[in-house]
Amino acid sequence: MSREKGFRFNEEMINTLIVVHRLLTSSSIKDFYKVIDNIVGLSGLPSEITYFHSIENILSALGRIKKSIDKIESITRFETKYSFFIQQKENLTALATAASDSLYEPFRTVWQQALDNCVGLVEQEIKLLQGSAVLAVDLKNREILVPTEGRLLYFTIHNKGRELALDVIVTLRAGIPLMDFSGASQAKIDIIESDTVKEIAFPISAPGPGKTTIRGSVTFSDRMSKDKTLDFSFPLTLVKKRVEFKEIENPYIVGQPLKGEAPLYFGREDAFAFIDKNITASGAHHTIVCHGLRRTGKSSLLNRIESLGFTDKRLVPINLDMQGIEDEKDFYATVTAKIRGQFPLLPGPAATSKVDSFSRFKAFLEEIKPGLAEKIIVLMIDEFEELQMRVEDGRISRTIFSNIRHLMQHEEKLIFLFCGTHQLEEMSADYWSIFFNTALYLWISRLKPRDAERLVKEPVKDRLHYDDLAVAQILKMTGGQPYLTQLLCRTLVNALNETKKRNDAVIDDVDDAVEEIISGGAEHFSQSIWEQSNLVERLILSAAAEEMTLRQLDFIGLDALYEKVRSSAPSFTRKHILDTLE
Repeated sequence: MSREKGFRFNEEMINTLIVVHRLLTSSSIKDFYKVIDNIVGLSGLPSEITYFHSIENILSALGRIKKSIDKIESITRFETKYSFFIQQKENLTALATAASDSLYEPFRTVWQQALDNCVGLVEQEIKLLQGSAVLAVDLKNREILVPTEGRLLYFTIHNKGRELALDVIVTLRAGIPLMDFSGASQAKIDIIESDTVKEIAFPISAPGPGKTTIRGSVTFSDRMSKDKTLDFSFPLTLVKKRVEFKEIENPYIVGQPLKGEAPLYFGREDAFAFIDKNITASGAHHTIVCHGLRRTGKSSLLNRIESLGFTDKRLVPINLDMQGIEDEKDFYATVTAKIRGQFPLLPGPAATSKVDSFSRFKAFLEEIKPGLAEKIIVLMIDEFEELQMRVEDGRISRTIFSNIRHLMQHEEKLIFLFCGTHQLEEMSADYWSIFFNTALYLWISRLKPRDAERLVKEPVKDRLHYDDLAVAQILKMTGGQPYLTQLLCRTLVNALNETKKRNDAVIDDVDDAVEEIISGGAEHFSQSIWEQSNLVERLILSAAAEEMTLRQLDFIGLDALYEKVRSSAPSFTRKHILDTLE
């Protein structure tokens, strides 16, 4: 064709055939990059010709795919990188199908084969990724106390790849300012399995405070190659240890909900914002159900709302704890008393009449409407599952549910906000599901890591110094659960005050506190967690416990847990496990 002159669009046709030939003969993803990066003479192809129009679409799609693959280099998380490659493989497969549909012979076959070759190149990258060990190093304690002999630097080595890492050697570089190694500066780990984390520690000594940088390298081998090298560096702060011990006032509260403006209240801004925004969204009243495991801060959240109020100042929160309600008469009488407490100037019978039944409560609400003016009562009922227990005990009639539902639907001056355990959503009785079929649900779980860290450190600011590893260990042991976090911190502070006489907390202090808590109440903790778990959660807990015991692991990764659960329940999916763990 290049020797023939005078053919229309001859040069454009030649350039497209050069590109397809290069794609067809590419043997690596780098070859694919070069082809896409060096496309010349193909801009502004004549779209009135069907072939050129199709080729322009193909090349444009290849350019987008190449840009997406470029981004993969900056991704460190294996799961994300793997997902990106799978997506681009699917895009290329779809592009090959589209090319087959839009082109005609002889171009259809050659372009389809070229694009199939591109699919093969991406598959090759996926296999390389699956067959590699991918290690990530982290320094756990980036702040340590000095001067003290025998301090330890704790590192974790996480294999995020799909292949074993063999002969792993971690080496710290000599000559680090402000620091001496009191032992070996090199550690070896024979094997790190896929999705497994190993810990190593190096003893150091540091005479005084300051800031320095820890540098080192990791060498390892896997099935793909030998003696891979990964360099790392981390900043380290050396903090001067307090010499004189001062008694630490223990601020952590265990077992009691926090009062509205308690200084220990951290986080839950997102939960508060959800309730504040949705309870009267779009001008309508919305029932909200806050649910979660016990001791996750639901009652404290209601206390906070009662103290601070809502953005919409028409809303008046009233808090009712169902644990203090004896029977149906007590329920209506207590709610009435609390409303009167918020509106002490109610006129006439509304201020004094006896209210101990649904009919009288409805009449009471009618009587107080003029006195409420624009105000709207938000009745926050805590421990709401207790209401069902009163029904089962015969102390409250089952009609209580239809009565409350009537109030939800027809009382313009009353909005409901319920709090209870996660079992709320699992109750199967017909009246229960009907009762909640229009409610908005809000799951109350662990604190966000930033808020959990604030709960640990801020209450004892200027009185107790936690090093970084101690804080990380607390968050690891408690999972950000508010009650467990405060229990662990309170136990730790008591030990520092009573026996250790220090104003500094390190990881050993955390481990000692955990041991004390478990030894003092192991049966309580295990029984409580088991009783609050549903069947799916019990299956996952059992699988995790068995696998960790057999393999002597400190914790178990998602993939290993998934395979273990699947062996007992083949229909289980990764999403089931992720949703349950969350």
